[in-house]
Amino acid sequence: MQTLLNKSNIDNIRLRNYILRTVAQELSALTVPCTYPKFKKDYYEMLHHTGLVDSDVKSFIKRFYIGSKAEAQSWNLINDPSTNLNIFIMYYFLKVRDMSGFLGAATFYILRQYSNLLHKMIRFCDPGAFKYALETISKTHLFVREKSISNALYYLSKEIQKKYTSDIASGNNERIVKMIFETRTRISQSVKSFAEAYYKSTEEGTGLSTIPETSDDQESVPVAPAERYVRLIDDLAKKITVYKFIDPKSVKTSKDITKISDYLAQDISTYLCDIGYVDLIKTIMKLFINQLSSISSLCGNDYFDIVKKLMSIKRTTELIYFKQQVQILLNKIVQSNNVLNDKFEKLTPQSKYMTSMFLGLYLTSVLRHSLCG
Repeated sequence: MQTLLNKSNIDNIRLRNYILRTVAQELSALTVPCTYPKFKKDYYEMLHHTGLVDSDVKSFIKRFYIGSKAEAQSWNLINDPSTNLNIFIMYYFLKVRDMSGFLGAATFYILRQYSNLLHKMIRFCDPGAFKYALETISKTHLFVREKSISNALYYLSKEIQKKYTSDIASGNNERIVKMIFETRTRISQSVKSFAEAYYKSTEEGTGLSTIPETSDDQESVPVAPAERYVRLIDDLAKKITVYKFIDPKSVKTSKDITKISDYLAQDISTYLCDIGYVDLIKTIMKLFINQLSSISSLCGNDYFDIVKKLMSIKRTTELIYFKQQVQILLNKIVQSNNVLNDKFEKLTPQSKYMTSMFLGLYLTSVLRHSLCG
């Protein structure tokens, strides 16, 4: 690893921005059925940003696995240049102590594996059958347990971070081989079981052509009116998660209303800036927009009452709703940091609720400022 690092000429900012931007776009795109992440050109883009050429990576592969179990095998996965360049980039970000860049590279790696397996197992995709399969697979399936495919893939990248950070940082070839096959197996199992449900739905005639048009009325996220603001919501979610945008005005307003502490408000708004939350942020904003009778209600004095009403719901027939998604996002943020988690657990139930209210207010306030000025 160090030999390849010495040979490289890495443009840190461009490499980091390229990876984080690509990951955010691909995770966001996965909300649409039958989306296959596209990575054909990315190998050469990343070579360019690292100052390496294809022969450098191939020479590295021949050297790196000497003495490991992989040396005696002709495993395509181990000898794949894209896989090895991706792992080298993870190593680089660990060397410069950039954990956000490392997690972005790990997510990039997981997305690429998912794309390859999805292309292999579902070559021609019916969006209706895909959507139906996602709604009917077992609740224990990774895609359901983590609430979406995007969240599931991000979860697997966090598993790489949790289990293999030290191994990648030290260039432990045996452990890296284990990581490659373990992640491939986990993704393969999830995609395979999902593909079985997908083909079953096509056999039963539950694909796109047989889904009643009225089924959209039962969706937890209606097509309109949020559909009109998809571009804006996408841009805001990326702005927060990729470019680490924090809106001071929204932080202050939301904090003043909820009366939570300065440190907690700052922590929540800071840890929110994580590419793994892009999908949830978009969902929350869309759910909020769909509750508005008109945009004028967002820009007027009714705004605060609308958020409070949505956050006070105790019973609903909806499978996905605003308060639920805000609480899911808050739990992920809190659990992402041990210090923050300890502080949060010491709060009273009322304070925990107000922290959730803060997050709901903050995200909708960012949306409000973008639409209303």
